Amino acid sequence: MLGAADQFWRVGAALAERGYRAVAVDLPGHGGSPAAPDASVGMFAASVAETVGCEPELAIAHSLGGTDREVEAGAAERFDVATAVALELAPRGSQPPTAEIPSLVVRAEPSRYVSKTRAAELAALGFEVRSVPGAGHCIWYGHFAEFMDALEGWI
Repeated sequence: MLGAADQFWRVGAALAERGYRAVAVDLPGHGGSPAAPDASVGMFAASVAETVGCEPELAIAHSLGGTDREVEAGAAERFDVATAVALELAPRGSQPPTAEIPSLVVRAEPSRYVSKTRAAELAALGFEVRSVPGAGHCIWYGHFAEFMDALEGWI
């Protein structure tokens, strides 16, 4: 929530330097995308698939999103609150998601959003969970090198 593609400017450049084609996506109701009063997780996933246009080798996502306050403020100005409300109210399946493909979660430590308990639950579901001590929610802003190090073995 409140995020925009331009928040990944530094990460995209670092991935491109490693030979990846980097595509940053504005989800519905975020950044330059139109509002989505009927938002759902499925809609967000379809938006990513449509924007990327191929089967990616690697996908990096943030939150369900520092020291770079200009980018954060710009993203927040373009954010559609009704989209967030719709997403929160959208029906969810009764089963928790599992990592059907190899998946990595990089979390701040401590984290307000992914507690140690939730990290353990995610690990039990098949996710690899790594932490960056002292980082904020947008880990790559103030701890860019540590964030890129946490991706070791994945990129």
